[in-house]
Amino acid sequence: MIALLYGLVTSWIVFLRKLAACKHNRVKNVYETANDAFIKVEQECKLHEVAFGGPADYHAQMRLLRLFDEKEKARTAWLRAHRKLADRKRMERRLRKFNGRKLPYTFGLIDMAFLFKLIDVGREFGYLNLATIVDSVKSWIG
Repeated sequence: MIALLYGLVTSWIVFLRKLAACKHNRVKNVYETANDAFIKVEQECKLHEVAFGGPADYHAQMRLLRLFDEKEKARTAWLRAHRKLADRKRMERRLRKFNGRKLPYTFGLIDMAFLFKLIDVGREFGYLNLATIVDSVKSWIG
């Protein structure tokens, strides 16, 4: 039972890590695109300033400002996704440390106590009929 729970938790953590990695890659691509667009417009503005000897016009400066804001939003989202991915990787490493450890005997006792309690509750509410299970096992064995 403990091994089953460990397997379920491990698979859930791996799923969350892969999901965070996909989001990280997607957000990183958005950031790189926004950064490239900002650099391109910034270079155009600088070339315009050099060519005409004065600052760029109002429209070009506003466009540059808007692209800078988009770049910074994308960068913030990318850093947040990067932190989340690092946290998920750290959680997975922490959980993987338990792999291969020997479990104390009491965990088996706890598992059996839990199983017997489930059987008692199932019989109490009429969901579980042990006579049919015993008959099917007897027919399977003999």
